[in-house]
Amino acid sequence: MVKSVESVSTEPEVQQVFSLSNVSYTSGGSDYFQLDTSNFTVVRSLAMKDNGSSIYPIQQSGYIERLDMSTAYDISTASATGDSVSITPSSAFGDASVDANGQNWYFAENSSNPYDQSNYWTTSSEWGLSGLTKNSTIYQTDSGSPAGIHQTGTKLFITNNLKIEQVDLSGGWNNLVDEGTVDISTHSNLSGTINITNLSGISIPGIFFNNDGTKFITLLVRNSGATCNLVEFSLSTAYDVLGSSTITVENEFDVATAIPVSDRRSATNGFQAIVIDRTTGSHIYLSDVLSDKIFHLKMNL
Repeated sequence: MVKSVESVSTEPEVQQVFSLSNVSYTSGGSDYFQLDTSNFTVVRSLAMKDNGSSIYPIQQSGYIERLDMSTAYDISTASATGDSVSITPSSAFGDASVDANGQNWYFAENSSNPYDQSNYWTTSSEWGLSGLTKNSTIYQTDSGSPAGIHQTGTKLFITNNLKIEQVDLSGGWNNLVDEGTVDISTHSNLSGTINITNLSGISIPGIFFNNDGTKFITLLVRNSGATCNLVEFSLSTAYDVLGSSTITVENEFDVATAIPVSDRRSATNGFQAIVIDRTTGSHIYLSDVLSDKIFHLKMNL
């Protein structure tokens, strides 16, 4: 029997780092993993177990593979397990979000019919790839062709360009309620400045919330040029981008500067997904569709 959305377990209540004030990356191979290019050419999303033992790269065509890390959270110790599955998107998968027990998978999709949608897949066993089953109901997004998606508790957040759509999940996938959409760059309650000279052409292919919903981190990428930044925001009202009286830009991190060209391709629009561990909130993983690598950044106290 497919597990319902209503039974989704919430993230563990732990003290997280979840701050971009002190981020580190070690070049030369210790903080990235080279994917098998015979299986992965365009990785649009990542998922991971909360204990840091496994990470799941997801190809836009629907191929998913489990990589196990012999040292928790250490991407340089990752290896293929042979556990994989190919599922079929309507057109192409964008970002994905998986709940803590690995049974509810949410996908943003770029599709020609309809153009803008999100889909929901479930499996009866925890992180059981072979049992993934698609729900027949498609959620029609209102913010354009979706790029990033994140499920946390009873909320679903979907991004397109610089817009964030907030959706109520409390009634289950078949009874989603669109609460509205905001442009984060022009939000009337935005405090602070995003340190990108020109926001034209910037999109959010990845978004991730901390455990108590008071902060979220976005991946901001320009589709041409050399811009790829992580931006940390805080909310005056947890899990509420629409209703918060203040949204504050807390910290920003320049990914393109931190990860040298020797470790990646020269273009920076290859970074297309973000996943952060929900236990310590100190490990960020980014996928790079140009060099087919997974990069590991550490948030330090």
